[in-house]
Amino acid sequence: MEQVERIELFPESGAILLESYRRALLKRFPYMVVYVVGDDRLELLAVVDVRRDPAWIEATIAERADA
Repeated sequence: MEQVERIELFPESGAILLESYRRALLKRFPYMVVYVVGDDRLELLAVVDVRRDPAWIEATIAERADA
């Protein structure tokens, strides 16, 4: 929850992951939060193990963003 609060306060601080998606590493590494910053909202798309195949991460994020 601490990292989610930090993202709420500083949404642009996360590293750009793919196109407009951002990521923030969690204290419980190797996990990251993937999110999108909108005009008036912040959308958390996934909590992902960073050891996953990058193609799987990209496909999962794209699928969730389209939903």
